[in-house]
Amino acid sequence: MLDWDAVIDYNGEETACGDLKPLFGRNEIEEGSNNCTDIKESYSDFCCYTPPDIPCNLCETDMDFLDAYTDVAIEFWGTAMNCSDA
Repeated sequence: MLDWDAVIDYNGEETACGDLKPLFGRNEIEEGSNNCTDIKESYSDFCCYTPPDIPCNLCETDMDFLDAYTDVAIEFWGTAMNCSDA
């Protein structure tokens, strides 16, 4: 699964992994090409993950899924963000 918000260095610029997908489409990088293979080898460890079978849902109760506060600043794994991004 693609981690849309993970940030990598792509061609000397900080780029979110989610921004790579349309970039590849515009540049006509085809599956099976050397360019595609090189990109996968370089970025898949940073941009892709396997979600758990039973994920932890921060705002889930026994009965409801609650909304996270979007304007509360937190630090999560050393990165500043808001609760809805964690």
